[in-house]
Amino acid sequence: MDTYGEIKRKIRAMAAGKALIYEGEVKSVSGSTCAVDIGGVELSDVRLTALPGETDILVTPKVGSHVALADLEGGTLRNLVVVQFGEVDKITFNGGQNDGLVKIRELENNLNQIKNYLDTLDFAIQCGFMAIGAGTAANGSTGCSQYLGNMNASISFSNMEDKSITH
Repeated sequence: MDTYGEIKRKIRAMAAGKALIYEGEVKSVSGSTCAVDIGGVELSDVRLTALPGETDILVTPKVGSHVALADLEGGTLRNLVVVQFGEVDKITFNGGQNDGLVKIRELENNLNQIKNYLDTLDFAIQCGFMAIGAGTAANGSTGCSQYLGNMNASISFSNMEDKSITH
């Protein structure tokens, strides 16, 4: 009698029609599947989405992290899907066709920099025009000096894209 075969048969009988949950370590990721080590056995083609095929959202685990996966065929270890992630490497929306999502606080900071720059520019130009009128030759050198003295702001943008989330 094949002891391991008998154990396998009994597990399948107990789990008939039920999903079994396993915990394992992610060994590699390829597209919408991954390979997971469960107790020293590496299983490939573990789906990252509940339904096969295209999906609007794809969560990709970090290699080396732990995941919970469901065996949707009750112990056959053939129809496996990740149902919980220990660590997420990235989340992709709509196949990643629209680049990254904007980090709203970074966008707000960048827009505030533009506003501050334009306020400074407005003040500097006003001062420059006033200085031109005060110059005896009105050739603009006094106005230019005044403008350059007041115009000391610059704009720099920080990266607003969160590359771990793409949509």
